[in-house]
Amino acid sequence: SLDIVRGLVSLGARIKAYDPESMAQAKALAPDIEYCEDPYDCAADADALVRAAEVAVERGADLIDLNCGCPVKKIVKTECGAALLRDPPLIGRIIKALRTHVPASIPVTLKIRIGWNAINGPEVAKIAEDNGAQAVTVHGRTREQLYTGTCNRDAIRAVKEAVGIPVIGNGDILTPEDAARMFRETGVDAVMIGRGAVGNPWIFRRTAEFLRGNVTPEPSIEEIRTLLLRLLDVMLQVHGEFTAVRMMRKYFGYWTKGVDGARSFRGEANLIDDAAVLRAFIAARFGVRRGDAGDEEDEDGADAPSPAEHPAASA
Repeated sequence: SLDIVRGLVSLGARIKAYDPESMAQAKALAPDIEYCEDPYDCAADADALVRAAEVAVERGADLIDLNCGCPVKKIVKTECGAALLRDPPLIGRIIKALRTHVPASIPVTLKIRIGWNAINGPEVAKIAEDNGAQAVTVHGRTREQLYTGTCNRDAIRAVKEAVGIPVIGNGDILTPEDAARMFRETGVDAVMIGRGAVGNPWIFRRTAEFLRGNVTPEPSIEEIRTLLLRLLDVMLQVHGEFTAVRMMRKYFGYWTKGVDGARSFRGEANLIDDAAVLRAFIAARFGVRRGDAGDEEDEDGADAPSPAEHPAASA
């Protein structure tokens, strides 16, 4: 449920709060714990993370995943996310604490990058395994790279060879063919798709079929339109009308890629502030060419932000 997702992201005895909305959601979910109000005075703390995990489990979480991969500045400056890669023993202590307090039926896993500014992914993964981690996801870039350059599959393979637990490969998986290449070149047990799913949630279905030897067609305009309307519903449920309508503008560039009438659709949709009006506009106008030159020049969503600029890019 959405509450479980919020709990996994926001809760903890001293979990960081980067905006009032996130803090309010966290306090509403678990008002009985202490929160760190100052994001610059919070750091990774085993006891805090144990309490966060307990709250998440109470709300139905299926697993607890320690994120040691987020490269975003506001995260790493608090010694969280990818900053933990500079202290592998601390990662081991956190994993051990989580494994000790989380029920045995709930897997404890972690996500890492291949290192901070040098590769130490195999060392980190081995320490995590020795302290009870049951799987590790590896993004094939260092924190220093952010999302520049290319995914280092050799480094992911080195992690796979260093541990006996399942390893999940992540990075530059934008097509079903990319997923197959990740399996082939690294020997990982599974792949994780991140930015490749932004505006293209069908990549999961198409990748699963491709790996079975089947080829599935691109989604139809009707299918994209239906899911775009569903996305609006979810955004409204989570954020409310004022924020949801404006946040949808970030997604139109991705969801209109390759769609007739992309530029005029975005131009008009971005001016709408009312959710009901926006819903009707999407239903009536998505995928409809207006016949102006601008649409012909920009049917591929060329002015959409790059995946690295997307709000989901740090996940």
